[in-house]
Amino acid sequence: MLTTSEDRRAVRLGEMVGAERRDLASCSRPAREARCLAHTLLAGRGSEDEICEVALVVDEIVANAAAHGGGVGMMEWEFFEEGAVVGVLDPGVWRGPLPGAASPGSGDATVEAPLAESGRGLTLIAGFTTWWTVREVTSGTLVLAAFRLTGGSR
Repeated sequence: MLTTSEDRRAVRLGEMVGAERRDLASCSRPAREARCLAHTLLAGRGSEDEICEVALVVDEIVANAAAHGGGVGMMEWEFFEEGAVVGVLDPGVWRGPLPGAASPGSGDATVEAPLAESGRGLTLIAGFTTWWTVREVTSGTLVLAAFRLTGGSR
C-alpha cells in the first residue's frame, strides 16, 4: 500500500476504492506517460480542470525524478471516494527542502529569482495538491501527492 493509515487520516479523502501501479522505468518519455495516465485513470473522478492540475503535478514530479533522481521507477495511484494519491519512486536521494520546511535563505524562488530557469516545481506541487510529502525508502525516494477531486461522477 502506498499511503499509511496516518497519511489517510491526514488527507481525509474517504475510503480507498482502487489502486493502480505502472512501471515507468522503461518508458522513453515518462513525463508524457504520467500525464496520459492521469487523464486516463482519473476520467470520471474529477473535473477536466482538476485532472489537468493533477497531470501538471505528476509531470513535474516525474520530470524531477528523471532529472535529479537518477530516473523514474514505479508510479502508483490510490483512488479514494473524494480524491486520489499518486506516488513516484526514483532511485535517487532527495536533495530539496522537505514539504512544509522553509528552504535555506528564505522564501519563494519565484520572488527571489523571477527569471531563473528552475526553482518553481516545488511551489507548483504545493499549490495544486491537497497534501504532499517525500519519503526516503530502501530503493530511493518516494514522492507522494494527494488531490481532492470534486468535479467528477464517482
